[in-house]
Amino acid sequence: MTQPMQIIQIALNKKYMKKHKRILILFALLVCGIIVVNFIVPLPAQGTDFENPIGGSNITSVEGLIKQVTKWIIGIFGSIALVILIFAGFRYLTAGADESKAESAKKMLTWAIIGIAIVLGSAAIVNELINAFGAGNTSPTS
Repeated sequence: MTQPMQIIQIALNKKYMKKHKRILILFALLVCGIIVVNFIVPLPAQGTDFENPIGGSNITSVEGLIKQVTKWIIGIFGSIALVILIFAGFRYLTAGADESKAESAKKMLTWAIIGIAIVLGSAAIVNELINAFGAGNTSPTS
């Protein structure tokens, strides 16, 4: 057997998983945390001031505030749904021959995908509502 296949078999071994479960979970959480921090907290260039985290000078109206808050909420819930999707995939891969665990993981995958679709759909709905009401407030010039 080739070396990569042996590594995969060892990694999917139930005894190995039980023994190293906490380490794997902590590693997954650490990686997810690093990814989230890199997207949420951009590092400022040297000599610049910190900006307002919800947009600062970009917000000049209620519409701008709603757009910024919506971006934050969608980012948070989208990240949560993505973590659940990854966790469900991990559970499915490690279910082995246990049908009840595999079925539970499939349901979790389905609901995580539905959650991501709801988050993306809500973003589209909020943007369309803002554009509709924002377009209604402007008066055409004649």
